[in-house]
Amino acid sequence: MPKNISKSMPVNFILSIVFILLALLLGSMLSRCMPYQQQIQQGNIITPAMMASLKPGLDKEQVAYLLGTPDIKNPWNQDEWYYVYTNKEDSKPLVEHQLKLIFDTHQKLIKIEGTYAPPSPLQYTTVTTENSK
Repeated sequence: MPKNISKSMPVNFILSIVFILLALLLGSMLSRCMPYQQQIQQGNIITPAMMASLKPGLDKEQVAYLLGTPDIKNPWNQDEWYYVYTNKEDSKPLVEHQLKLIFDTHQKLIKIEGTYAPPSPLQYTTVTTENSK
């Protein structure tokens, strides 16, 4: 093997590593210079008026008419519906709300849990999350 090839190989390897590191550093710096991150909203928006319309004894069809179809239906318990709303900007949550509706065996609304403001006549449990403090 010629002498000049064996000596230039480590130099080429080091230059390649330096080039890769500089490219990663430049890419990291450019990603931080983005001036605007769009807000991302996901889920159902449930207004206080919609929450006030919930009453004990409403059936699943009536609840779906008032609030829309649930985001999640528990596959192991068909009597639990979940509504989730998030609004994020720059990958950081601005708003997060969860709503869990529980129905009895006759498909009538009996309980609400979550972080939305409660309608007065229902039993309601407020769940506090770190982001809502």
